Amino acid sequence: MCKISAKYCLLISLVIVIAYVLCVITMTTLGIKLWLLHCEGEGCLGKGIGWIAWSFCFLLMFLLGYLAQRLYRGAGHYILRYILAAHTVVGFALIVYWVNWRLTYA
Repeated sequence: MCKISAKYCLLISLVIVIAYVLCVITMTTLGIKLWLLHCEGEGCLGKGIGWIAWSFCFLLMFLLGYLAQRLYRGAGHYILRYILAAHTVVGFALIVYWVNWRLTYA
C-alpha cells in the first residue's frame, strides 16, 4: 500500500494507530465529562457547543481509525477492526439517543 520502504510504512502506520488509540481514550473521557456536565442556564448553550465540537472530532477520529485499520498490518492488527466497529456502534447509538431526545423534548 505504501510506496516507501516497508520499514517506514510500518512505522507510519504504527504512529497512526497510536494516535487513534489515544484519541479514543481522550474522546471517551471528554464524552463522559460532557454527559455529566450540568446546564448553566439559558438553554444549555455551552453544553450544545461542546457536543457539536465533540461530534466533529468524533468524525475526524473515525476517519483516522479507518486509515489506521487500512494501513497497519503489524501485531494485533485485527484488534483495530473491533475498535473501529465499537467506535461506529457508539456513534450510531449516540445519534439515535440524540434524535430520540430531540423528538421527545423539543
